[in-house]
Amino acid sequence: MVDAAIPALLDDDYLAALRVQMLGYAAAKLQDAHLAEDVVQEALMGAFVNAQQFAEQSMLRTWVFGILKHKIADAQRRQQRQSKTTALHELSPEENIEEWLERHPMASAPLANPAKMAESAQFERVLSGCMGDLSPQQAQVFGLRELNDLDPQAISAQRGIGLSYVHVLLHRARAKLRHCLEHHWLGRRA
Repeated sequence: MVDAAIPALLDDDYLAALRVQMLGYAAAKLQDAHLAEDVVQEALMGAFVNAQQFAEQSMLRTWVFGILKHKIADAQRRQQRQSKTTALHELSPEENIEEWLERHPMASAPLANPAKMAESAQFERVLSGCMGDLSPQQAQVFGLRELNDLDPQAISAQRGIGLSYVHVLLHRARAKLRHCLEHHWLGRRA
């Protein structure tokens, strides 16, 4: 297992070509060249550190890109959290809250309609309950596909299952969620 991953990761030509591909992908996803460089470095370091976990059930490139996609998702979550807190810190002592909300319309959306906010919280509770009805494997595969935006090939490689089985799990998860939401959310509201 390890024998195939480490030599390839130590090959300068292979690593240089892989890094260029990873940088292009990360830069396109993150829209920030410096952050893309950081994320690629983290992903490559993760590949080096965890090379013994490479099971050769996929190509090495696919496995490394799976790591990169997780690092990108982490970076996007960090960016989102930072932008929210930064926007709040922009409120100067002289400025009143209404002026700040005019400049940040997304921040005022829940405040403008508390009923929508409550309904959204209720929906999240129903959805969470419906997710609990999925088998652990269905929930994991569904989460990787829909929440982490991984493609089915990467999920197949990461989870060590066949591509067709990934599609079966996604189909079953979506069908269960649709049925549960129709019954517990839409049926309640109709």
